[in-house]
Amino acid sequence: KIGTFGTKSYMSPEVLILNKEHKNTDLWSAGIMGFILCAHYNPLHKTSLCRTNIQEYAYNVLKKKDISYAEKIYHLLYENPEKRKNYF
Repeated sequence: KIGTFGTKSYMSPEVLILNKEHKNTDLWSAGIMGFILCAHYNPLHKTSLCRTNIQEYAYNVLKKKDISYAEKIYHLLYENPEKRKNYF
């Protein structure tokens, strides 16, 4: 187990729900920050959204704005940390 610290709206599902860390945990936070930089708001501040459906929402919002990084951000926001693509 790890100690939970940080801003909850940037925490990955595995840290927030399971209190477990994964080698790809920080990729989730990078995806949230990438979305904020492109869309100018945090997608998790929408009350109807949760971490389980954020991936599709983020992709659709960024595609509508014609953001070229939409697909990369999509791959960072997989709920399953094993599926997150490391671009770094």
